[in-house]
Amino acid sequence: MNGDLESIGLYESGEKHGEWSDYYPNGKILKTGNYINGKQVAEWRTYHSSGQLSSVAIFKDGKQIGKTKLYNLQGKSTSQKALHDEMKELMKTDFKKFYISLQQKNFE
Repeated sequence: MNGDLESIGLYESGEKHGEWSDYYPNGKILKTGNYINGKQVAEWRTYHSSGQLSSVAIFKDGKQIGKTKLYNLQGKSTSQKALHDEMKELMKTDFKKFYISLQQKNFE
């Protein structure tokens, strides 16, 4: 462990119970939702590392009900394919920036 906050929540009789939140290493929230006797229930929200809402899913007795609602990096509702394409393009852009910065460094 590196001392970063990973999760906040309670246990009851050895099971996750009540509201839980998980965090990215940067301290921003990754996901939040509720457990009853160790099973996910009600609405669960996940977030991009920027803090923007990423998805919303509904659970009952540990099983997802219906489809997950997805949101892009600008917070607009999107499809799985569109989100995948956006993330792929972002990774290409970030890799190009990283590669260019490496080329500019003197490693001697």
